[in-house]
Amino acid sequence: MYKQLVRQNLIIIAAGLLVFFFLSVAVTNFVNRRNLQSELVYLSDILANHIMATDTDDELRSAVNEFTEGQKWFAVVIATSLGDIVVDSGVDAVGDGVLRRLEDFEMEKVGLPGNAGTVYVNGSRIYYICALTEDMILRTSITLADNTNFILLGMFILVAVLIVLLVVSITLTGKASARITQAFDNIGSHLRLTAKGRYEEIEEDHRYEEVAQAYHAINAVNNSIYQYITQISAERDKLNYIIENINEGLILSGVSGRIYAVNDRACEIFGARRPEGEAHLRDIISDGEFLRRLQEETDTRAEMRFDYHSAAQDKIYLVTLNCFSRSPDDGEEDMVSVVLYDITALRKEERIKADFIANASHELKTPITSISGFSELLLSGLVTKPEDVKKYVTNICEEAAVMRHTVEELLYLSKLDYSDELTEKEEVDLYALASVCIGNHAAAAERAGVVMEQRGKKAAISGSEALLEHMLGNLIDNAIKYNKPGGRVTVETGTAKGKKFVRVRDTGLGIKPQHLDKLFERFYRVENSRSRDTGGTGLGLTIVNKICALHHAQIEVKSRYGRGTSFTVTFAPPASAAGVPAGNKNQTKQEAEAAKCSKNNP
Repeated sequence: MYKQLVRQNLIIIAAGLLVFFFLSVAVTNFVNRRNLQSELVYLSDILANHIMATDTDDELRSAVNEFTEGQKWFAVVIATSLGDIVVDSGVDAVGDGVLRRLEDFEMEKVGLPGNAGTVYVNGSRIYYICALTEDMILRTSITLADNTNFILLGMFILVAVLIVLLVVSITLTGKASARITQAFDNIGSHLRLTAKGRYEEIEEDHRYEEVAQAYHAINAVNNSIYQYITQISAERDKLNYIIENINEGLILSGVSGRIYAVNDRACEIFGARRPEGEAHLRDIISDGEFLRRLQEETDTRAEMRFDYHSAAQDKIYLVTLNCFSRSPDDGEEDMVSVVLYDITALRKEERIKADFIANASHELKTPITSISGFSELLLSGLVTKPEDVKKYVTNICEEAAVMRHTVEELLYLSKLDYSDELTEKEEVDLYALASVCIGNHAAAAERAGVVMEQRGKKAAISGSEALLEHMLGNLIDNAIKYNKPGGRVTVETGTAKGKKFVRVRDTGLGIKPQHLDKLFERFYRVENSRSRDTGGTGLGLTIVNKICALHHAQIEVKSRYGRGTSFTVTFAPPASAAGVPAGNKNQTKQEAEAAKCSKNNP
């Protein structure tokens, strides 16, 4: 800008000086010529008066010599009416015969006697010609001034003035352009700050009013831009916060595969590092089948859902793919959203429910089949002996009792599944409760040849006495059923490390290690044949585990095959019960999630 301003100023100054110079020369020549004309006419009139006062040729020559002697700038010519020159001051011998004639164009300029003469320029002289009498013509001339020196002087002055003005112009233009450039730099720096989200007002006080007005307008625009950027940044931060804090994995990409947004959850699911800068789907997803489905979604543009097993996390995710078009005016590519929902627990629960239905059907099928078979025999009339009839009816009653017990256990467990917390609590003494349960099972223990004993001391907790009695009764019942004749069942209560506990230990058959993690699954039996003989449904320990969970207690199993088993239920202190994971200590993580899902999806 500085060079352009200097160049423009130089052109303007030079053009202005040249016009001024030539105009001055023209005016000066015009004024000088007018002055010379006036002086020539004035001298010619005086000379004409002198000539008209003469009577003889000698007097005429004397009058001419008086005006022209000793100088050559003023010349006088006297000619006849025919144009013959009789006196010429430019010739040394004035008046020695006819010298030459006047030019024809000069004769044409001669007017009548008494009229004003004519002034004209010929060559380097200015002439005045007039008729003094009918027989006498007077022509006078003055040498025009030589303007060469004047022009050269003017050119020198012009160049000097041009140089001075150029220096002054460059100096002033430099200062002005520096101020303007500084103003533009100031505007640019503030715009860059605004683009980065930092808004600062420009000081509007400036020596140039136009710059001050521009500052004011730019401040208003910058403020609007800053408010807009702030709003967009806030919305972006909200969106990023949501994307990063949702439990689901999320990827937003273009149909070309370019990733526009991805959260840490999605990277964890695919076992990839979060990309820095521009990235492609292949940088995160290495599963070929998954990429194939993404391509299929891009081609069909229809919502797609499928299950995906994450090898990195050993979990199952429900994948939802959606392709959506952006505004065609934006010129941007279409987008694909990938959302991954963790359904591991849901699928686990679905499998458990399917197994539960299958097992329940199987458990109920056996007694129903028996009842149906015995009933058909009785109805057929083939059984006639009273003792056989009694035997079959007894079998029907026994199978009906088994079926009733199984249904009751299922209903009881279903009721527990619908409960997340205990609605009513009371103080329960585990020692006193153990005494009641031992008394309730004394007859069964005697029939099995098992000795019951109680140890420990009072241990009071807050909970449901009915549920705790059911839990402890199931543990004692199992300890009796899976014991040996002459075996022993010990029920112990007390406090260990600040926590109340109840322990049921037997000296029975014991459990092999491979069965321990599955003990609390529904309908799971270590030995099906023995469970059938003892009337077990495979739901007792599942109910025990659920009651422990409702009381924020942990149940631990220790067993040595052939030596016996112990079940220990430990209750957390009341102040920390809400934060203690409840249930089976041997339960796997997936089973815990399934149990949680079972509460929410009974």
